[in-house]
Amino acid sequence: MTCTHISQSRIKLNDLVGKLRDSSSLVYEEIGPLADPTIEEKIDEVDNLLNSCNCYANEISKGVGESKRRNDLIDAHREERKNLNAQIEGIKSEYKEIINNQNSLIESERRENSIVKRENSDLQRLLGLSEGQVRQLEVQLTDKSNELNQNKQALERLRQAFQDLLVSNATYQTEARVVRENLD
Repeated sequence: MTCTHISQSRIKLNDLVGKLRDSSSLVYEEIGPLADPTIEEKIDEVDNLLNSCNCYANEISKGVGESKRRNDLIDAHREERKNLNAQIEGIKSEYKEIINNQNSLIESERRENSIVKRENSDLQRLLGLSEGQVRQLEVQLTDKSNELNQNKQALERLRQAFQDLLVSNATYQTEARVVRENLD
């Protein structure tokens, strides 16, 4: 025979254990933060329920000459209460470990997000420089192309002038030969 405090505590502990096992296997994004005040409230509720239990104390006070069965029940009650207290402590430590792991994951995610933002900023800055450099090089290329075209046109004019000079020189030489022949 178990007292109602222990029965209620056992039911609530089993619910808590199930919730913690379900919560610890899920990813933070899927379930949200595990620092759920209802879990802590339920742990405190079970703890208070066990602390308020004085059923075995009432049994002891009934008399000195109690039967062996009654003493066995009292001992079983004490043992069960110890087991439940040990389970509560285990749940508290498991819950604390889950919260600490989640907090460290959140902190790691924040650090990684900070690094990603910084790297993205650097890449955007470098990309901006590269785009500026590309535009500058395009302007320089256009200037050089224009200069090359002007130089080609100047060279073509010089060739044409040289051709004209050659023709004029040939004409003058022919005229000079004709004049020399006439003079001779």
